[in-house]
Amino acid sequence: MASKTMSKKNEVEKKKSKHSKEANGDSKKHRDKGHDLVVIKKTKATISKKSKPVQEEPHTEGVKKPHHYHPGTVAMRKSKQIQKSADSVIPQRPLSQLIRLVASDILSDSAAPTNDIALHFEGNGLEFLRDVVENRMVKTFKLAKRLSIYKGRRTLDDKDIRLSLDIEKEYKPTQ
Repeated sequence: MASKTMSKKNEVEKKKSKHSKEANGDSKKHRDKGHDLVVIKKTKATISKKSKPVQEEPHTEGVKKPHHYHPGTVAMRKSKQIQKSADSVIPQRPLSQLIRLVASDILSDSAAPTNDIALHFEGNGLEFLRDVVENRMVKTFKLAKRLSIYKGRRTLDDKDIRLSLDIEKEYKPTQ
């Protein structure tokens, strides 16, 4: 019984859709050997020869390209920031360890091998040594940069640093 009522409902719905399509004039049904064929009326919009298939662009809304700086911009900004700051470029702890190591090597070479000498440095002394080392490095790098520019290069090379050290040794300012 349920199958008969379902089939009757389907037939009623088919008849309704058939009448609504014919009323709209969108399609006509033809009977051809028991099969239903649907023929769609062709309008100017579907026949136009110049129409090309429209390709939709990929959805890019909301996706933002990452910002990239030109090469060297970030490095220049960092170097300017370092130059403006009053902080030391050389970290305190590694430099103090290096100073202690060099000082103990110098004392162990000059002292008798049986004597055990312990070194103690004041904080102000280490800070002064750090300032001296930093000033010497800055002067050396400035001179090396001048030499590289004089030779027509923009990049600093190890031979420029060696030459600047040789020049500083040769022409020490007299006090």
